[in-house]
Amino acid sequence: MDLRTISTIALPMTDEPSLETKLDHAMELVKFALQQGAGLVCLPELANRFRGNTPATADQIKSEDYALDENAAEVRPFYDIAKKHGVSIVLPLLIKAESGYFNRALFINEQGEISGRYDKIFLAPGEADEGVIRGNKPVVVDWQGIKVGFMICFDMNYQELVVRYKELGAKLIVFSSMFGGGKLVNSYALLHGLHFVCAYSDWSRFVDPFGNDYGGVGTRLEAYRFGSLPPVLTRSINFDYERVYITDAQAAFSEITRKYGSKVKMEFEQGSAITVMESLSDQFTIQDIMNEFDIGSMDDHIDEHRVPLID
Repeated sequence: MDLRTISTIALPMTDEPSLETKLDHAMELVKFALQQGAGLVCLPELANRFRGNTPATADQIKSEDYALDENAAEVRPFYDIAKKHGVSIVLPLLIKAESGYFNRALFINEQGEISGRYDKIFLAPGEADEGVIRGNKPVVVDWQGIKVGFMICFDMNYQELVVRYKELGAKLIVFSSMFGGGKLVNSYALLHGLHFVCAYSDWSRFVDPFGNDYGGVGTRLEAYRFGSLPPVLTRSINFDYERVYITDAQAAFSEITRKYGSKVKMEFEQGSAITVMESLSDQFTIQDIMNEFDIGSMDDHIDEHRVPLID
């Protein structure tokens, strides 16, 4: 078993009087996540944009009004709290470059250091006109043994980025955004067997390798009215899992249950004929079980039966 506790924050896009106020708000929500035991905290895209967050806002701000250096005084508290509490933080910011800006997700590790920088690759219409520089590669960081990839907003429209993360061994993708991602996220999770953490200002959520949402929180009225519910969602995810195709494993399911009982979880999704298997024990991994019963992964099954297409 490899259980990790993650929080996603729906930092509201409401106008704030200053950059300091916006980042103070973000910090208070990070602190709330820590009280819930989070080991990884994820924030939405452009957490430093504090005004002009919708096209209808009369008082728009320009990139130079809120872009920051990575070591700016306004950013240092996030490094400090990560180090103090031994937590990792995904902090997406508009970052100053030599000529222009990066729409960047910083991965701040538990030592309070930047161990990953992902620059948005697929820019939304208008971003380049505002001086945003396109990123050119996917980025994977090692979060205490779990490989994590990153996507920002418009990136979600490009499946090839998800495919590349899968090839790089990612088991978790953090999607920081100013739009929800919708069924695109769910379909990629199912197709590629990945966990997604969506950090979106209006509705943050988790999506599992079956493509199912398991919890959401945000600024929709039913979740946030009266200001009594902080827009922070925390879940514990077991990363000691593997997907298998039903025809490869069905003969072993009963034997596994008889031998290991509740120490192995097997969840079957009828429509796609996929089973997600998890080890719920510290005595063995799910790969140990698959080796013992000669069960191949879903990816191996698909690759074995793949043939080239003919034009």
